[in-house]
Amino acid sequence: MFSDVRIRWQQKGPMAISTRDIQHNFVVEINVAVFEYLTQIFRQIPISGTSSVTFQQSLDWIILHEIQHAELGHFSILDGVPTFSLISSSRKSQVQEPDLPRELWDKVERCLELQADHEALEEMLGNMDNVDWAELRVTIASIASVIVLIENIDRDNPNPSETHPKAATRIFQLLGHVGDMWSIGTSLHADDLPNAERIQEFAKEVILPAYYDAIEMAKSTKATNLIHDLSDPEIFFADIAHAKLGHWDQLQTAGAKEWAELKDANGQILPLVYKFQAENNTSI
Repeated sequence: MFSDVRIRWQQKGPMAISTRDIQHNFVVEINVAVFEYLTQIFRQIPISGTSSVTFQQSLDWIILHEIQHAELGHFSILDGVPTFSLISSSRKSQVQEPDLPRELWDKVERCLELQADHEALEEMLGNMDNVDWAELRVTIASIASVIVLIENIDRDNPNPSETHPKAATRIFQLLGHVGDMWSIGTSLHADDLPNAERIQEFAKEVILPAYYDAIEMAKSTKATNLIHDLSDPEIFFADIAHAKLGHWDQLQTAGAKEWAELKDANGQILPLVYKFQAENNTSI
């Protein structure tokens, strides 16, 4: 669809924004302040037993996330908004998609952000048997650092949830995906699935440490809302289990509740995404 992906560094403006130029090139503009913010986070959060969290991986995540907006046809769903910003906007929703009920419009942009997150996660993380677990933890922390960055910048936004999901919701989806990595790339045949001991080992070496890495990042940057929203690990991971089973009335954390709130709306948006991909054979 786009003849090229171009990265532009800006001294002013949003932290990161994606758009299309008149030649239909896909452009990701990134504020140089992103480097400063992330460097501060990395300096304060050593990941025990691994190499340092890298700015390049965080940058890769930002770019992958923005690219997914194009791959998934999000520009066509928000027909009047030719850009996507990493950070929330206080403006009202600009949905101009006649196939979506008006009562969903205030949820659409948050759903699109989570869709872009999800697709970028799948591309960046892979499955648990094809990656070094110590390096996987670094990659997860690199992604979480961007989410913490978003949370910190959004604190001064008077209406941060109008166009973007909570940071806790993005962490909830991130760690929920990591928790399912043992099943990615396997068939439903029992012989292809990893044994229970290996899954438990993965939880001990990757999933739980990744949760605590996110907590430490939030604490180091005084992201008090995120610290509160993540609650404690027992409740957080119980909510992931409840969400998988559809036990919506048992959810306790803010991130899980918003994820559940957006689930039905997302289900109504996905046919538009599939239609766009089928009609445009999307690729960057």
